[in-house]
Amino acid sequence: MPPPFGGSAVARIFPQKHLKEFHPEHETVQKLKKQGAINKNVVSIFGVFDNHVWPVESCRLDGAKNIQVNSFGHHKILFDKKVKEIVLSEVEKYKSVMANKTYVLRFRAINRDIFWRLKVERIETRAATLRYRHVKVGDGVKLICGKSTFQKKVKRIKTFRTIPAMLKVYRVKEINPNTSSAKELKELYLSFPGYKEKIKKFGLIALELK
Repeated sequence: MPPPFGGSAVARIFPQKHLKEFHPEHETVQKLKKQGAINKNVVSIFGVFDNHVWPVESCRLDGAKNIQVNSFGHHKILFDKKVKEIVLSEVEKYKSVMANKTYVLRFRAINRDIFWRLKVERIETRAATLRYRHVKVGDGVKLICGKSTFQKKVKRIKTFRTIPAMLKVYRVKEINPNTSSAKELKELYLSFPGYKEKIKKFGLIALELK
């Protein structure tokens, strides 16, 4: 509040070093514009006039919930009673949405054996992409492979930067009983479409299910 998603023309007028990244054409602003996957979870609150973010329309974010209030000034908005009410209301809505959420894990036909072992085994691992960023203990997990499906609950969550880091916590057989070495497990991960790049960028998430 109020965020300069589109940068600020202030950086054009006052080309000072600490304002450089707020220039509308700066690589940081342009890069953030491309990261739209989580915009639907963002609430942007801004006033009618902002002395730091010019124009105020830069506070609007495509795909987000944009709320404009009758406030003037970059800092004054923080003391607006209406804004306080909006923030508390949005937090409650978020808590309600996130409570008891169910995530869908899909398996390709070629990985049907992995799908069925999760009926009795307890650990499922995935690249820790944005899709799984908000998974929490107690959430439901619906596993689907073709027309077959069953549900579990998340008992524990662990994240790792690399496969070796994960294997310091879990044994190879705990991750996949059909593999007998770290090398085999790594080859299995790399056989999944795009997983080499995803693991490098996001790491891994291990969901202990019950």
